[in-house]
Order: sequence, then structure tokens, then C-alpha cells
Amino acid sequence: MNVKAQALINAAHYIEGAYGRDVLAEILGACSSGVRDRCATGIAIEWHPLAELTEFLVAMERVVAVPAIGEKVGAAGARANTRGVMLRIAMLLARPENALKRAATMWRQFNDEGQLVLRKADDRFIEVEITGLPATPRIFCDTITGWARELVTSAGGKNATAVHEACRASGGARCLWDVRWSGIVG
Repeated sequence: MNVKAQALINAAHYIEGAYGRDVLAEILGACSSGVRDRCATGIAIEWHPLAELTEFLVAMERVVAVPAIGEKVGAAGARANTRGVMLRIAMLLARPENALKRAATMWRQFNDEGQLVLRKADDRFIEVEITGLPATPRIFCDTITGWARELVTSAGGKNATAVHEACRASGGARCLWDVRWSGIVG
């Protein structure tokens, strides 16, 4: 499976900003030359193997050893993807459930396999499932948890939470998230 390099590049930028250049260098030192090269010269819209992203995430989790680091990286990625002023305004005008529905339709623009499926939804809850992916380490799913929570927050959801209810990496039959919010900001 291939993904856009944007996720890897965003993760490296987050680590450098939050923990410093030396920590990023230590993580990259634990990675293959392909991952190091991608971080140094990659372009966000280029495709690269999912294995490179997960290799970076596994090394990051081991080096940084901070609780919920995967979620923090996923949330930072969502913020990076919605940081423009006009996009932020558009996100705030959207409802959280619509932001996730739009993300589901755009899944294949960033991942060449799999599907993000909205199983159940109402005005304060969405059940999200990702199907059709190869086996990945749990840290990859953690980034999706942070990304989903931050996307709902960016779309005006108050007190957004995302819980990874079932995970294939932890022996589950599927990867399923429960995303909730208590109301709309404003």
C-alpha cells in the first residue's frame, strides 16, 4: 500500500517542533535510508510505501516514549492540513459529521488502498471504520485517532473525543473508531 508523503513529513515536522532536532535525528537514525531520504527530500503529494510511515512511527514511539504520541502526531497532521485561514473558516462552517463524511470521500486521494467508512452517524456521534488496509502496527491507528478528534474539533465540535474501539493490530476483527462531540462551538 502507498500513502502520500504528507503524513510522514507532517510527523517529522511535529517531532522536530515539539521535541527538537536531536530527537528527530535519533528517530531517523533508527530508520532505513529510504525513510531518512523521504523526510529530507520528499514532497507531500508524492506516493510512498505505507511501510515507511509505519517504520517512522514505530521508531518515534520507541524514542519519544510519551503517552499517546501517535494521537498527538495524528492531531498535528490534521491541524497542518486545515491551517489555512479560509480552510479553517470553511471547517467551522461545516458540521463535524460533514467534515468526516468529506474525509471519507477523500480517503483514496491520500491512500491508494482501503476505505474510510462511516458506519453510524447522528448530530454528535460517528462510528468510523477503516477497511481494506494491510496489517499495520497499532501506532498507525493511534494517528488516525488523533486525526479524527482534531478534524471534528476543527469543524466546530466541542469536547471532541475519538476512541479506537476495535483494532486489527490488537487482535480485533476490524479497525473501528467511536468519534463524539458534545455540541457545536458558537
